[in-house]
Amino acid sequence: MAVASPLFLVLDNWRFTDDLFAILISALLSLLIVALFWTERKAKKLSLVDVPPPSGSLTPKVRTPVLRRIW
Repeated sequence: MAVASPLFLVLDNWRFTDDLFAILISALLSLLIVALFWTERKAKKLSLVDVPPPSGSLTPKVRTPVLRRIW
């Protein structure tokens, strides 16, 4: 039996559960995010995903209104 397990049974105060939940969730989600980025990069290297060509400008193109083009 682990040393920490009797402490969980003895403690009547459950304030630590929120902190423990936040730490575990952030650790697990960070592992999941890293795994997803890694597999996406691997898929791009193997040409399994269509990579859009880089655009010349980072600003979106604004279309002129129809009435202004006609006038």
